Amino acid sequence: IEVFKKYQFLRPVEYLAPYIEFPISNFQFPINDQISGSKYFAYIGRLSEEKGVNILIQAFRHFTPYTLTPNPYTLTIVGDGPARARLEILASDLIREDKIKFVGPKYGDELAEIRAGARALIVPSVCEENAPFAVLEAAAAGKAVIASHIGGIPELMRDGETGIMVAPRDPVALAAAIKTLAHDPARAHAMGEAGQQFVREHFDRNRHVDSVI
Repeated sequence: IEVFKKYQFLRPVEYLAPYIEFPISNFQFPINDQISGSKYFAYIGRLSEEKGVNILIQAFRHFTPYTLTPNPYTLTIVGDGPARARLEILASDLIREDKIKFVGPKYGDELAEIRAGARALIVPSVCEENAPFAVLEAAAAGKAVIASHIGGIPELMRDGETGIMVAPRDPVALAAAIKTLAHDPARAHAMGEAGQQFVREHFDRNRHVDSVI
C-alpha cells in the first residue's frame, strides 16, 4: 500500500488481504523437538535473482563461525529456478562442508516435514514482493520467519513478535537474525505460535471473502 501511495496513484487504494487454508499440513513434530531439536534453517521458493538467495548464502557464511560443534546449524534450500547453478557455485564451499543443502523442489508431506523441522523459515527477497506466500505458509505452520523488510512483507508479519525483519541486501543483518534464533529456540517457538495466531486472525478465508463482497 505504501508503494502505491509513494507513486501517487489517482484512484483510492483498497487493501484486499490474501488468505491461506488451515491446516496447512497434518504433519507435526512433537513439541519438544520443535523447541530444541531443530538444527537447520530453511528457504522454500523459486531460485531466481529477485528472491535474494545469494544474500542468504552470504549471510550463512557470516553465520557459520557462530555454529556449535558437533551439531552445527545448517541451511536447507528447497526449490528450483534459473539461478540454481550460480547459487550452487556461490555456496560450493559451504556445500562441501555440509553447511548448505540444495534439495530441489519438494511437495506434499515431504515439503511439510522440512518446514516443520526448521528452526525458522527465511524469506530474503530483494524485490518489491506483493504478498509472498512463503511468509504466510511458514506462519500458518507455526514457524518463525526471518524476512526482508521490503514490499508487502511488513504487512504479513510483526517484527519481533512473529519473526524478525531485516534490511534487504544486508547479509550481516540477516546473519545476526539467524544467530538470534539459533541461540534462542524458545523464542523461535514463541514467534511461530504468535505467527500462526496472527495468520488465523488476519488471513483466513472468511476475511478475504468479506473484503471481496
